[in-house]
Amino acid sequence: MRRWNGRMTAVFLFGLAVLFLAAVTAAGWGFSEEALVTDFSRKNLGPGMPYLFGTDWLGRDMFLRTLTGLSMSIRIGILAAGVSSVLALLLGTLAATMGRTVDAVITWMIDLVMGIPHILLLILISYALGKGFKGVVIGVALTHWTSLTRVIRGEVMQLKEALYIRTARKLGVGTWEIAWKHMFPHLFPQFLVGLILMFPHAILHEASITFLGFGLSPEQPAIGIILSESMKYLAMGRWWLALFPGLLLVFTVVLFDVAGERLIEPQDPASARMWRRDNDTCWKKKVILDIRNFSVSFEQYESGFRKTGLPVIRNLDVKVHAGEMVAVVGSSGSGKSLLAHGILGILPYNASMGGELIYDGAPLTGERQKALRGNELVLVPQSVAFLDPLMKIGPQIRKGKKDRASREKLNEIFRGYHLKEEVQEQYPFELSGGMNRRVLVSTALMGNPRLIIADEPTPGLHMDMVRRVMSHFRELADQGAGVLLITHDLEQALQEADRVVVFYAGTTVEDARAEDFQSEETLRHPYSRALWRALPQNGLQFIRGTQPYVKDLPEGCPFGPRCGSCTEECKGVIPVREIRGGSVRCIHAV
Repeated sequence: MRRWNGRMTAVFLFGLAVLFLAAVTAAGWGFSEEALVTDFSRKNLGPGMPYLFGTDWLGRDMFLRTLTGLSMSIRIGILAAGVSSVLALLLGTLAATMGRTVDAVITWMIDLVMGIPHILLLILISYALGKGFKGVVIGVALTHWTSLTRVIRGEVMQLKEALYIRTARKLGVGTWEIAWKHMFPHLFPQFLVGLILMFPHAILHEASITFLGFGLSPEQPAIGIILSESMKYLAMGRWWLALFPGLLLVFTVVLFDVAGERLIEPQDPASARMWRRDNDTCWKKKVILDIRNFSVSFEQYESGFRKTGLPVIRNLDVKVHAGEMVAVVGSSGSGKSLLAHGILGILPYNASMGGELIYDGAPLTGERQKALRGNELVLVPQSVAFLDPLMKIGPQIRKGKKDRASREKLNEIFRGYHLKEEVQEQYPFELSGGMNRRVLVSTALMGNPRLIIADEPTPGLHMDMVRRVMSHFRELADQGAGVLLITHDLEQALQEADRVVVFYAGTTVEDARAEDFQSEETLRHPYSRALWRALPQNGLQFIRGTQPYVKDLPEGCPFGPRCGSCTEECKGVIPVREIRGGSVRCIHAV
């Protein structure tokens, strides 16, 4: 059978919701007259054939009446949600683009509407407008725009400061063209999901105020009226009058709520990279490498023959999914290269590891590391010293294979990196540093690896070659491999990576999406924000200080929001909560 991935499930749920909405609306229109027909000879009949939902005290078919009432509620929900969403789009855009005064006024309006109990404000507006269809629609529309307005306002303010929009503005691109080509594609998913999620809330609130007597008039069949009238007969045992209309209302609300939540997935480009379909097969977003509480320490001798352990990495956590490119950034000495060597099992003899390394769902033991190293697990090392100076380049990259196919494949890879065919017959000392660097990168493209660990793969390369190398890593990720990119070039990593993991003093302090680095406010840790401020487009604000170290807090220490909020022992430190939870630790501030 054809397997469905998460994106197709989202599309299927949304299609099911739209089909259900269209069917109920059409049925409500078609049976509107039959739903009002009374027949006292069939009154108060229980559910069964031919009356699936039974009949009421006037002999009306409750199935037809429920369809007609739900159809009315759906029409109100569509109209009210549409008006409210457009209002949110306009106000959110105006607040973000028309200056501080307009922003302050719109923000005050949002706070005012959200400060009044929702149902109370809805009742007041509906009652002031004479109730009925018009009063309900306007009331729902004027009380549901606030949350979406805040989302759109924040999105527009973030987009205004995006590097590609600032560049387009400097190149002379017009305001309307920027809005249509650059901003609208980012705002449309937010608007669409907000509209869909607002629809079930509109139906629910319409039914609520109608049930309380402040909505539609009794002559207009709606779910709220049906439920309100049925309350008089529940004590007589006529439970079906409220059960089936209530269940159908709940089903409609839940269906559209779930469809709206799942619709976020197809709109997200990062999700699109992780979920693929290829003809009749598909692969799901899967954790290919899970590093938990990883630690590395080195044994050393102090005075005399006393052996001690020097901890370098503590409680480090990283996850890499299939089809994902994860960039690891941090200062020199924070443990990035040690992490790569630990995954491959090539740490120095006096190093000891702790924690868990889970590869493809199973522990990555020493035996598995040996079996997978160079095949499924590939390292692009930082130093060209990893090349054997007494062995020709070709046999090193081909891993001893002498067949014609492997030679031709390597030549094809070399052509992409501007390396000639005769490089295969040369030794590393005969090549320049940049050529050796390109040879090392070629190792990741030679086989069919499932996890590529690239440790500073681009220093010394021309910018055009750097972009080519990064695009090749991106292609490998799009084909289903996991890529762990260790780099100091945060600006270049943000152009291709899906997530950025920040290392600080041998531990993980931030695991963020690449999009979060568009603004300082979306980053949590002070060091991550300092890295953001150090980017060229953000002013090149240097991070001053010395390499920090990790220290355990005393037992029972409260996690305070400011430095030195615990005890005298912890003065001058930045508290850090573990990414995976657990103990609370602090890192001395730089």
